Amino acid sequence: MRAFQSLASRAEACKATQLEADAFNNAGLIYWRWGQYAQALRAFKRAVPLRRQAADYFGLCASLMNIGVIQEQLGEVAPARRSYRSALRLAEKTGYVQALAAVENNLSNIERRTGLLSAALEHAVRAIEFSRNAGDPNLESIAEETPARRSPLMEIRPHPKWTTARARL
Repeated sequence: MRAFQSLASRAEACKATQLEADAFNNAGLIYWRWGQYAQALRAFKRAVPLRRQAADYFGLCASLMNIGVIQEQLGEVAPARRSYRSALRLAEKTGYVQALAAVENNLSNIERRTGLLSAALEHAVRAIEFSRNAGDPNLESIAEETPARRSPLMEIRPHPKWTTARARL
């Protein structure tokens, strides 16, 4: 009985931690929409340790990608690449296909803007492949759109059919 109570209290703590992380992510999205990038970056960074604590790997992947987006918009190209690559590694481990498509697309955009056209093309091709493999027509259109026509931030939670494996890290 004691073990069950301990497990139940830990589960409740994880739920509260995940809700807090979601709140920081939402605050980051709001600050981003208002053009307050420094505040958005702080909010997204606050979500990262909470997502790790809650073992919310899909949310962690989204937060890392959002950090990369803000860093890129602040002109911090090298940190943005690192954040995108961290999100990409996590998406690969978890099978988070939606994030794979979005991160590859964002990497394509950053490489294109910095003149690394071969790398940009490789990322673009992978973004389209992941989008098509995900079975979600919205992802394919995102990968094929220009950055000016869409938001690069991750706002939605993954649908189970978009993943190839459950997160177990």
